[in-house]
Amino acid sequence: MAGHPDAPVFVNVLNYGTLRAIARVPADGSLVLGPGSFALTAQAIGDDAAIDDDTATGDSGGLLLKVITGQSGDTLDVVLDPVADLYDAEAGTGFWLTYPEEDADRRRHENLVSDATDRHHRLLVAAGAAERGKLRQLDETEQAVLDSLPADLRAEWDAILEKPCAGFAPFIRLLTWYRTAEQRQALTWLLADGDDKDLLELDERMVRAHVDGALAARGSLPDDVWREGVLCSRIQREPAKDWRSALPAVGADPDAVLAAFGRDWVRTERRYFGNPLTPDEVFLLGRGTETDLKVAFVGLCRANGVPARYRHGQVQWWREGWQDVDPLDQNGPGQNESAGEAAPTGNGWLDLTITHGGLPWPQAESYRHFMISRQAEGRLETPWWGPVQGLQEWPAGDYWCCATLRVPGGSACGRLKRFSVAADETTVVTLSADLEEAGWDPAVLVDADLAASFADLDLVAPTGGLYFLFQPGEPATRMLPVIARLQERLRARDLPVVPVLVGGRPAEWRRNVAEAGLTNPLVVEQSARVRDWLAGPAQNGPVTVLVLPGVNDGRPVLLRRGLDNGIDFAGHLALDAYPR
Repeated sequence: MAGHPDAPVFVNVLNYGTLRAIARVPADGSLVLGPGSFALTAQAIGDDAAIDDDTATGDSGGLLLKVITGQSGDTLDVVLDPVADLYDAEAGTGFWLTYPEEDADRRRHENLVSDATDRHHRLLVAAGAAERGKLRQLDETEQAVLDSLPADLRAEWDAILEKPCAGFAPFIRLLTWYRTAEQRQALTWLLADGDDKDLLELDERMVRAHVDGALAARGSLPDDVWREGVLCSRIQREPAKDWRSALPAVGADPDAVLAAFGRDWVRTERRYFGNPLTPDEVFLLGRGTETDLKVAFVGLCRANGVPARYRHGQVQWWREGWQDVDPLDQNGPGQNESAGEAAPTGNGWLDLTITHGGLPWPQAESYRHFMISRQAEGRLETPWWGPVQGLQEWPAGDYWCCATLRVPGGSACGRLKRFSVAADETTVVTLSADLEEAGWDPAVLVDADLAASFADLDLVAPTGGLYFLFQPGEPATRMLPVIARLQERLRARDLPVVPVLVGGRPAEWRRNVAEAGLTNPLVVEQSARVRDWLAGPAQNGPVTVLVLPGVNDGRPVLLRRGLDNGIDFAGHLALDAYPR
């Protein structure tokens, strides 16, 4: 670093949704790296600041960031400038870490698997898919059990059957095990109220334990209160399991539950950071975050028949109405008598949104597309747990949010934003995951031979567009709604989406296209030339081709062969790379 030769400098890559340090530059300043791009970072230091142990390990300034790129055999002489290389933490400027696309393309097409091994693995995959399909498919007996339910329960089971689940047979078996209407109603409500991962994590024993435990504590509670505040197995983000049977029985009196919690649990070690814990794990381990403690209190209430819920960091219990309660205040529910105000938690609230194309991007995943980190010594340290989008409880402090978008071939674009969270306050953070205009050429990854043979079909209009060629077949039909997601953005650039139907019954395929929200399909019913192309160079397709007018000399900028349920995202990336 200019003016501060002893300041630590780190070499970083974009990985796991953040800027991750992979090496510290040695004291002599020399380091051997592979070909491609890397981000050099260091802690920003004022012109008059001296480098000492305190300054080097703290977070007294911003972040210096400089991208370097080299090929095999290159020698780079790099100096970090404290002014010119100071990253703009407010604007969140995008930066690219690119890698040799030609090398990546060759490696991607290199086949190291024998034909016999490939056939064997394809058979295993097909067999596994068939077995999973059988597990989800109901037999005649199971179907009869569902058909015997009252109309209102049958409607709820129709929704349950749409949830992610390895197999419904264990849950339908419980329907036959439970004889009373109350038991069947409780089972149905528990499964219907579970989130998308509950049916994947809960097994038959766990479900039965929750239903039986909640029914034993039913009392005379209103149905909606009991369903939400006692029966529900999910409290917040903890793993799905049977936690009721491991919690102590203290009676259905709310004050007795609060007293038991205060006596046994509030002394739990709160400096724990890790994955969310279940109520019984907090009790057994004697530690947990403050969120874990609140979830544990809700679990203790539910296990004893006291309706309780956890909403946006606040615990509520039912006492002839939903009321706030602070289980971590030993002076009494919801208040601190000695201080006259709520006890400070040391936590605030983070409302996080990742955007793409100017709109919220709910599909963005932590550890893949974004991450929140703390700055230390000029590098970013990832936290102990994964953030989510939306409102969440977050420890007070200074942080960096990083958004990364990786493109085919290995290159990635990153953006950073610095923010602070204050105790008992809400911080709103919005960060774009859009690509910078420069840095990636998707056309480099297009199969040149396949593109040339596609051009011979002479299907593309001079105005360009997105072309989707497929023959009759259910898997290709599933891709039509995915293709349709690109239609609005392409329409804004006057580009058509053209499904090319090859063979089959045109009327039926027109209906499939219309149901997906696509219009004006091109039917090539009798074209042996197109059919031969799909069976030959395209290797039985389907094929998705994006051609932009005036770009890449009229050749495709995106060309995918085969089924790809993420083709809409690849299309967005290509359009990002070639803005209008």
